[in-house]
Amino acid sequence: MNLIKPGRKIIRTDSSKGTTLKIIIKGGLWYYQSLPNGPVNWTITDYDFNLQQQTFTSTESGKSCDLIIQFDPSIHTFEYYENNSTIPTRTKIYKN
Repeated sequence: MNLIKPGRKIIRTDSSKGTTLKIIIKGGLWYYQSLPNGPVNWTITDYDFNLQQQTFTSTESGKSCDLIIQFDPSIHTFEYYENNSTIPTRTKIYKN
């Protein structure tokens, strides 16, 4: 599974059928493109200003997910939850 490429500011996954992925981004602010090339196969929660986080969940397994995203200067934490795990299966820190 190819998860995040922050230098290119794209979140892309290619998951196998029957798998799930949820990514919680924390810290700072970010903006994702909604038109003309909006999120593909992602369900996205509203940004929580109190917790400074937002959740991105793959909508349909076995299909590619794409999201073009821009980050404000800050330290951002990415928590990856695979297959409905309640604890992160991977965590990454991204500083720009």
